Amino acid sequence: MPFLQAFRDQGKGETVIGALSPPALAASLLDWHLSAYFEAVSELEEFLDRLDEAMLAHSARRSLLAGVVGMRRKVSQLRHFLNQQRPVFYGLSRPDFAQIFEADAAAHYQSLERRFERAVDAVDHARELVNGSFELFTTRTAEATNDLVRRLTFVTVMLGVIGAVAGVFGMNFETPYTRTGVIGFWVVIGALCAFIGIAAGLARRKGWI
Repeated sequence: MPFLQAFRDQGKGETVIGALSPPALAASLLDWHLSAYFEAVSELEEFLDRLDEAMLAHSARRSLLAGVVGMRRKVSQLRHFLNQQRPVFYGLSRPDFAQIFEADAAAHYQSLERRFERAVDAVDHARELVNGSFELFTTRTAEATNDLVRRLTFVTVMLGVIGAVAGVFGMNFETPYTRTGVIGFWVVIGALCAFIGIAAGLARRKGWI
């Protein structure tokens, strides 16, 4: 296990480590074990921060959702492992277990129990962060959908106006305009282009497209 190797590496050349009593050594090892969970939570939080920044800077992509799902799975793993170890950390601080080791080791195990609770709280907080990232993803997806709907609505209105104008001038009635020929045709096309340009400018100004 990595935390055992880390504990061994930091103890090289330290002769005082060998003076630890067996209960104190066990408490130190378990404390190093919990430190691995805190490090994992810190890495997860940093990844979620980068993920949230990517969501805010760009539109929500499916690859970002995969990152949220991966972090949710990792948090569930950490929580599952901690729940399995709960009887160990709680059992060390029980009064009946205190009869087995020296009295001075009781304080170490009580401190270890509190550190275990902080580790559980840290994982629960990480779970809330993952849920917050997922909510941010859904919000950004909804915003992207709304933008697309607004653009489609604008295009539909423009096409409807063009169709209405074409329908009016395509009616089978003799009017002065129907006898203007090519000039009248280009006048209508120019008027439609000007109308679409003005409408697009107003829509861009109001943030519709």
